[in-house]
Amino acid sequence: MRTLSGTAGEQSTLGDEAWAAPTTELPIYRMYGLRVASEIPLPIEPTGRGPADLTVTWGAAAPIPPASPPGEVIAQESDVERPSYTVTAGPDGYLLRFHGACDAAISADLRIVECRPDPTFDRSIVPILLAGTVAAFVLSESGYLVLHASVVSVGTTTLGFVGPSGSGKSTIAALCCAAGAAVLSDDLLALDWRGTPRCVGGWPELRLRHQAADIADLLPAAMTTRITADGRLAVRDRSDAADDPMLSALVVPRLGPPETDFDVSRLTGAHALGVVLAAARIEGWRRPTDLRRQFEASAVIARDVPVLVADIPWGLPFSAETARTLLTHVDRELSPR
Repeated sequence: MRTLSGTAGEQSTLGDEAWAAPTTELPIYRMYGLRVASEIPLPIEPTGRGPADLTVTWGAAAPIPPASPPGEVIAQESDVERPSYTVTAGPDGYLLRFHGACDAAISADLRIVECRPDPTFDRSIVPILLAGTVAAFVLSESGYLVLHASVVSVGTTTLGFVGPSGSGKSTIAALCCAAGAAVLSDDLLALDWRGTPRCVGGWPELRLRHQAADIADLLPAAMTTRITADGRLAVRDRSDAADDPMLSALVVPRLGPPETDFDVSRLTGAHALGVVLAAARIEGWRRPTDLRRQFEASAVIARDVPVLVADIPWGLPFSAETARTLLTHVDRELSPR
């Protein structure tokens, strides 16, 4: 069951006949299980027009200061010098500020997002923010567990590679595609964790850093590429991945020198829970209600989904054989004993 909940705790069920999604003339995009009507073009094909779960529009451009916006700070991601984003809650909803770049004003019922870029900010970056942090926040507040992960399906097996930025998630997912896997999502994994843990929708592109761009030569001809607004190589999968598949495992890649021996082992208990908690896509939750939801959902996933650590020999040139060997080890670890 998919729900949207507002600041006052109201809930609406997506797909429930009692909940009427507003109809819009804007193009509709499918994003992580949501029908998104967006005035801001997204880098995927729209599915038409009609009812929308979430409506995205441009707001007036205005300078975005480095300070946190007014309201109760409910989440904040920081780097060494300053926060990279802050989310505040107020009587009219939420404000997600990308400091010095863009504000995303989100209505209390999580159904409207207005993007207000700084006049000096490159607007072509906004779709990346929408498909990443903005979507992660809306889905998290809607009750899903949202992890920092790249997700692929191999037959009936669905794997989420988790870890911080730069840990190799997208690169490993792309190598898996070179070995026959299908892309389900990149950078963000939304999980319906009540009942059988399932992946919610997805985003059919992997965004590769410059050093991994050569992987494009290994991919099937059916996969297409483009250069993103932030200079990465986006690999798009046109294969038919299953809708909302059951999550088979979370995999933490540990990249070692080329002489590293392949090894996949399973974590349990507090070690598995620590991995899931650390993989939260929205960082720095502060409200007790959000922290409690994160912990409860993470505990369920750590209990019900295998959490694996994979030691992987790493280095150029990349090879699809790396993914084939990894998938063999993962399959062996997941097989009944």
